[in-house]
Amino acid sequence: FQAVARMMIENCQLMDFIIYSFRNGEEALDHLLEIRSSPKDSLVLLDLNMPVMNGWEFLEELNKYPLLQHLRVVIVSSSPNAEDIELSRSVDQVLDYVQKPMSINYLGKLFQKIGWATGT
Repeated sequence: FQAVARMMIENCQLMDFIIYSFRNGEEALDHLLEIRSSPKDSLVLLDLNMPVMNGWEFLEELNKYPLLQHLRVVIVSSSPNAEDIELSRSVDQVLDYVQKPMSINYLGKLFQKIGWATGT
């Protein structure tokens, strides 16, 4: 998923974009806490099924740190579970819940929605 998502983001040709990939939520959270903040225009593509710290645990931890609560999250999961989809709608940072595979068309529309691209 990470390699495909990276390629799709790069294909959107956004300027000044830095992409970080992590194996699990704990690594991602550690990175965010290490830099002690993140750009206001950050986006997290979050898989729910990760080892060590899953996506829900990551979101729970994220909410403990005021400096990170502005992060926008798109949950990208293979799960069609209605409970997961409904729960994602109750989390402020979650912009959307999309089932794998995520398409380049979806990503382009997402970037337009959040003001990062004028078209793909």
